[in-house]
Amino acid sequence: MTPDSSQLSSLSRVVHLLLFRQLMVFLFHLLAGVFFLHPLSIFLLFLMFLSSPCS
Repeated sequence: MTPDSSQLSSLSRVVHLLLFRQLMVFLFHLLAGVFFLHPLSIFLLFLMFLSSPCS
């Protein structure tokens, strides 16, 4: 039993859309992590540097 080509092409289109959406979500989270967590980590490192006993 072979599925007809139109059904197969629509299925592959759905799979491609899902993969593309996953990639977009991943890139968005990566950019959000760089823009929001990077200054936060610098700030935390700065606080750790200030709170460390330096003579």
